[in-house]
Amino acid sequence: MPRLPSLPFSGLIPILVLLLVTPILCEAQEEARERKNVIAITPLKLVVFTHLGPEFTYQRKLKSRLSLQTKAAWIYSYASGPIGREPFRISNGGGKLGLEVKYFPLGSFEKGLYLAAEIDAAYHSYPGSLSYQVSSRQTDSDRFDVVLKYGGPSIKLGYQKVRGFFFYEFYAGIGIRHVDVQYEGITSVGYSNLIRDEGLGKSDPARLFLPYPSVEGTSRSIAIPLNVRIGIAF
Repeated sequence: MPRLPSLPFSGLIPILVLLLVTPILCEAQEEARERKNVIAITPLKLVVFTHLGPEFTYQRKLKSRLSLQTKAAWIYSYASGPIGREPFRISNGGGKLGLEVKYFPLGSFEKGLYLAAEIDAAYHSYPGSLSYQVSSRQTDSDRFDVVLKYGGPSIKLGYQKVRGFFFYEFYAGIGIRHVDVQYEGITSVGYSNLIRDEGLGKSDPARLFLPYPSVEGTSRSIAIPLNVRIGIAF
């Protein structure tokens, strides 16, 4: 049987060097590749705060210090509302859309503090029920839907970082929320009893900091966006 020709030791050196250097070069090239897109989720929206539901964002780098972000959320529950004292209520459904511009004065898209301006709008509906005394001998009840439409502008201060494929950010801000509340299907008597039992009217100072007021109609409240996001950069 013929023997295969052996490779001289000197011929193995370039091959060994190539095998060692190739992974290092690939890793350096991967780190040097610019990532201009981020898809992220707000995990705390799934478990705490009001209007529970997954919130997804897509962020696109426009310049080193400027980016544009869109968001979409599905609302399936809320943590506290204008009727009852239950910690959670399952909703009929709802959603939220938003647009945000970020500017990085002390860093860049990849790492740094940012100032942001955002505008969003949301729709949310959930069922309610109420029993009340009509007379000394008669009790009546109403089943209805509370329909909420809200949104408005806000400004934020935050920090974000892209590390390889991994992305994270945290932010805080303040804004104005325009709110419209409608009780669909409730009788006038039931609505009067609802407002009387809850004791929250338009003159209540706490109304400014509630997710929404307990009375029908349009109003304004203060929005305080505060959260974290994690995601993937590509």
